Amino acid sequence: MPTDDVERLKGLGVKGQGEIRRWLREKQPDRGSGRAFWWESLATRALHEVYHAGNDEDRRAYASVVKAVTDEAVEVTVLSPVDGAIRIAKLAAVLGEQGRGLFDANEVVKECLSYIGVPFDVAATQASDWRALPLPGILALRRAKNLISASSPLRDRVTDAGLLADLTRWAALRDQLP
Repeated sequence: MPTDDVERLKGLGVKGQGEIRRWLREKQPDRGSGRAFWWESLATRALHEVYHAGNDEDRRAYASVVKAVTDEAVEVTVLSPVDGAIRIAKLAAVLGEQGRGLFDANEVVKECLSYIGVPFDVAATQASDWRALPLPGILALRRAKNLISASSPLRDRVTDAGLLADLTRWAALRDQLP
C-alpha cells in the first residue's frame, strides 16, 4: 500500500466510524474475486500500523480504521462475524486503556460469547471426550475456544457482573477444549 494511502488511513481514523465506513463503501471494489482480498489487505495494513505506530494518537487512529474495516467487512459478508468478533476482541485487548471509547469491553465480550453456539453445559460435557465427536462438533468446540481466547484478556475491563461470570466460567473450560 503506498505511503499516501497509509496516511489517508490515519487521517480517516480521527474522523469517526461513520465517515470511515462511508469512505470504505465508496472505495470498495465491485463484486469479484479481488473484493475479499481488498478488505483483508486494508485491515492487515491498518493492523500493522497499530502495532508500529510511533505514538498513542496514531495507534488509536489506525485502530479506529481496523474497527470500521472489520465491521464493514462483516456487513458486506467478506468476513465472517466470528472472525470479525475475534479480530475486534484481540485489538481491544492489545490497545488496553487506549481503546476506551472505541471499544466497550462489555459489548466486545458479549458479542464473542454470543457466537459460541454451544450451550456451556453441552460444551463442558463434550470437552472431556471431544476426540469422539464428529468433525462439526469438534469445530464448534474449537470456535468456542477461539472466541474465549480472544475475549478473556478483556476480563479485567468487563463491568457487567453476569457477563463477567459467564466469561469466567467459559475461560475455566478453555484449556479442555480442542
